[in-house]
Amino acid sequence: MLAAATLTTGLVAGVFGLYAHTIMPGLRHADNKTFVGAFQSIDKAIINPWFMAAFFGALVLTGLAAAFHITRDNRGVVPWIGAAFILYLIAVVITLAVQVPLKDAIKAEATRPASATSPRSAGTSARPDGPRGTSPAP
Repeated sequence: MLAAATLTTGLVAGVFGLYAHTIMPGLRHADNKTFVGAFQSIDKAIINPWFMAAFFGALVLTGLAAAFHITRDNRGVVPWIGAAFILYLIAVVITLAVQVPLKDAIKAEATRPASATSPRSAGTSARPDGPRGTSPAP
């Protein structure tokens, strides 16, 4: 159980790491239309049964590993497994409470019709901070 929890947690950590260190820096220099299109494609690809099983499975397997080790003689590992469970639970909560709403806001922005007076029609503020970290045009 502990090996399966370690494997799934490592897989999810790898996905998060690659996303943070390769995908987002690569999209940093893209214009807003490209950023939103690429982001939507990535979102469609990542929400699949394999990722979801690893993402939620890591939490379940870590909890089960802690419960399994409580009844064994090697209770010295239970605090470490419990800490891993709590830290991963925090990551899941942050993902669901912060990342998912931001992702949904990007989707909503991309589907919003542009008006002639809106800076969004010029493609300057599909991202909250505008292109390349600059402020959106007034």
